[in-house]
Amino acid sequence: MTMGCEGMKYSLPSRDMVANMIELMHEGYRADALITLGGCDKTQPGCLMPIPRGNNIGVTLYGGGRQPGTTNGQCPKWEEQFGPALSAGSAFEAQGAYSNGTIDIEELEYVEKHCLGSLGSCGEMFTASTMASIFEAMGMALPGTSSTPAMAAPGTGLQEVHPTKFEDCRRSVRALFELMRTKLHSRTVMTKEAFENGITAMYALGGSTNAVLHVLALAVEAEVDLTVDDFNRIGDRTPLISNLKPHGSYSYAKHLHDIGGLPVSMLGVRMRASNPRRRWCCDSCWRADC
Repeated sequence: MTMGCEGMKYSLPSRDMVANMIELMHEGYRADALITLGGCDKTQPGCLMPIPRGNNIGVTLYGGGRQPGTTNGQCPKWEEQFGPALSAGSAFEAQGAYSNGTIDIEELEYVEKHCLGSLGSCGEMFTASTMASIFEAMGMALPGTSSTPAMAAPGTGLQEVHPTKFEDCRRSVRALFELMRTKLHSRTVMTKEAFENGITAMYALGGSTNAVLHVLALAVEAEVDLTVDDFNRIGDRTPLISNLKPHGSYSYAKHLHDIGGLPVSMLGVRMRASNPRRRWCCDSCWRADC
């Protein structure tokens, strides 16, 4: 909303402020370990940066993406071009469609009011879900947690929270206590190889390029030698195996989660690497005979 005006200048500094505030509370109370809970764009890297900064014991957990919205058959002109599924990006597309006369003002208003299907962060491969997938691939978030939707249904109560998200919280707590028991500190996990895993996930899923500046900042905190050249090197060898919005048709927090989340995607990358002739045979499966 603040792009193109003075407000946009506060976006990136807010990431560092989030990191500083978490560090202040953790170090001020001399805690043994920490779990951080991230949400949208800048809070995601901001919640992980203070963990390696002090080589602390900790894990991070993504609050979860939102469910896709839908036109419910109320926008025939829109649906003719884009289909009934909506996302956060649909609001921008709708403004353009209205400007060129493709849809009318009523459809524009409907899309803007219904593009978000529930509470949560952006459920597509914008910055929030991109960073969540990177953290999971790095080993700083538990397997499968990055794609769990925040909510199972529209609403604002605990009863609408996705049941898997509750289990993600329990698993993260158990993992934290195990890390404390074994004295496994964050920089032991956040190695150069771990960063390369995260970057591979970013490319395989078609994630946001904002990840470049956030991952480089994380590498500084973890004292890992990482440069833009590493992104180019990894990108050259990593296939795009997803069809996820905004570049594709499906939701990270809905459709990819339903077929197994990031672990399935990373398995796909490994299978493609072992046999470059493999291809997706459809939008949700992987077969050797395609």
